Amino acid sequence: MSRFFDKKDNDFYKKVKKKLPSQKKQMKTYERQLNQILNIIEEGREEFKNGIMTEFEYAGFLRDSKKLMYDIKIDIKAFKDHIDVIEDFIYLYEESRLRILD
Repeated sequence: MSRFFDKKDNDFYKKVKKKLPSQKKQMKTYERQLNQILNIIEEGREEFKNGIMTEFEYAGFLRDSKKLMYDIKIDIKAFKDHIDVIEDFIYLYEESRLRILD
């Protein structure tokens, strides 16, 4: 069962194929942000252990940093799902084009 893509599909293919590398780069940025937050949380934990931060300050710090971490994890998941869909489309489009040429 071969499916022929129309002009709109071809235009979309060209557009997403061109944008995919920058989207993967953005994904790495989100992952670096998550790692930075994990490092900051660890630094806060050390400051609390060393008495630099009070228990009240530490509780607020944890609340805020965990909320930020949760938000970034949601962004990463959504963006990864988006990239997966785009990669699937590119793969299927290219496979379809190869079948037509055979």
